[in-house]
Amino acid sequence: MIKYAQILVETGEVVCIVDVQSPVAYNEDQTENGILYKRLSNDINSHTFPQLNYWRNDQWNTREAKPSQHHYWVDFAWVRSLDSFWAGVRYQRDALLAQSDWTQLADNVIDSDLQTSWRNYRQALRDITTTYSSAESDDDITWPTKPF
Repeated sequence: MIKYAQILVETGEVVCIVDVQSPVAYNEDQTENGILYKRLSNDINSHTFPQLNYWRNDQWNTREAKPSQHHYWVDFAWVRSLDSFWAGVRYQRDALLAQSDWTQLADNVIDSDLQTSWRNYRQALRDITTTYSSAESDDDITWPTKPF
């Protein structure tokens, strides 16, 4: 098998590594639809290589692993996206709200004090985005504790 890296020309980021039977499957240095194809050594690790390497100035360069799910490769550096961070916070909040919907149904079997605690918990979840509006990382947010 022969390995080729598919590289985004604009960013140098490795999109994927493909294994092919024939060397004529891709022409090295061929660019097609913004993708550059580079032949790789067969001993490279197909899983870690794209995470730790990028193509720039006609050579392979190393980089740190992606710091978080909220980072994107822009201008040959990892850039953190606060939009992505807040989308993740809202996703987690919405999941926690959905998990506690049952506590507010008229036919639940919890006493009124516990139902009030759940109502307060749910309000704290809804307020997360305003309470911690200046947060820039998961460490900046203290999630409310579920009542038991």
